[in-house]
Amino acid sequence: MLLARFEHSGARADIDDAVSTGQTALDGSEEGSPARTWYRMHVMAALRTRSRHADDAADLDASIAMGRAAVDESLSDSDVRAHALTGLSSGLRERFNRNGNADDLEAAVEASGEALELTPDGHPMLATRKNIAGMSRITKFRLSGAIEDLNAAIRHLRGAVEDLEPGSQGRASALSNLGIALTARFDRTGNIPDLTEAIRFGEEALEGSGLEDPETPSTQAELARALTLRFKATKNPSDLDRARWLCTQAANHTPVSHFQWANRQFRALAVLQARVEAVDDPRELEEAIHLARVIKATMAPEHHTLSTIQSALAVLLLLRFQRQRNLDDLNESLALLQTAFREEPEESADWARYQVNIGNAFIHRFEVEQNPHDLESALDAWRAASEAPTATPLNRIEAAVYRGGYAAVNSRWSDALDSYTAAVRLLLSWPGEERPAPLRRALSPNTWALRRKRHPVPSPLETRG
Repeated sequence: MLLARFEHSGARADIDDAVSTGQTALDGSEEGSPARTWYRMHVMAALRTRSRHADDAADLDASIAMGRAAVDESLSDSDVRAHALTGLSSGLRERFNRNGNADDLEAAVEASGEALELTPDGHPMLATRKNIAGMSRITKFRLSGAIEDLNAAIRHLRGAVEDLEPGSQGRASALSNLGIALTARFDRTGNIPDLTEAIRFGEEALEGSGLEDPETPSTQAELARALTLRFKATKNPSDLDRARWLCTQAANHTPVSHFQWANRQFRALAVLQARVEAVDDPRELEEAIHLARVIKATMAPEHHTLSTIQSALAVLLLLRFQRQRNLDDLNESLALLQTAFREEPEESADWARYQVNIGNAFIHRFEVEQNPHDLESALDAWRAASEAPTATPLNRIEAAVYRGGYAAVNSRWSDALDSYTAAVRLLLSWPGEERPAPLRRALSPNTWALRRKRHPVPSPLETRG
């Protein structure tokens, strides 16, 4: 009752009362009684809610401990156990998002999966448990890069959306999460229908949530990301304008102390970077570099998204080098990219993206200093990216094209032929209507004849969060 009242009022006194009342009931209950487990789960939920709103890590730790105890004292095949596992999974995933501990994420995936197995069709909590299981698998995909995790997430989340009537509680959350998963799959496959669907679900999620909803800033930030990606594909300025407005709204409702501050600022950085790449405005480039440095400075060295921020900053510095030709920017960019790459597991989709950008940085330096080692390093990085099985089709093809072009420019004919052959094979395996226009131009017969005359250097690829 008090917890429900807090969700409407937002008053700290209500959530404090919910925690203390639940703890009093728990302390007065008998060991082994069914009521004791329910009281424990009430305290678990209240502590997790308070930790989310007050950004209190101690409350989250206490909530997880309470959830583990509730699971331990419940029957192995009971709905009480499924309820406890669901709450425990949510807490573990939130703690992973704070500290990046992979053990928490594995435990969250396991708990949400078991809860779903214990929930029969038609159960009133089935949609909620599908939603939580889906988010656990999305988070795991971001760490592992395994497409199986992402497809499982989409399957769970579609089921949650289908189970919930329009306007019902939890539907906006499920819609937003499904949009996040579909955006992630677009990132991997380049399939435009996934991105279109993600934006539609994100907009519907916003329509179904109010400004007072604590999840609204996250929904705004994730929708902004999808719109930014569509802008990169279509160059429609209205997508970028809306993405920027959404990021501003999300940032205005997220204090610096909030554990999601860096993530929401990173979405704003992606929008700013897209504009910087489209319009040569030095002031906006400086603003983007400054924001990237601020985000990086707030993150602990062991945080799981630090490499993503380092790569984003590196790409911006590489862009500034292209425009201002300051070697300090180029060398800092290369150092950041190499650091981010060392911290990224090879099975991650970002691994190949970092390799592509490392190759781009080395070829820039080769153009300036003519050191054969830099050329060799660029060609090796692009080759590795073009062969990475977890890379997006776009990254693999662009890496092969870059390697083939610069091998040809430097009379490395065998390497050029191998790379172009690989690029053509990859392109032919990609349905024609889904191929980005820049790739079709990149593989046209005249592209590298012109490049051989001009010796231009490839632009850095975008870094997606």
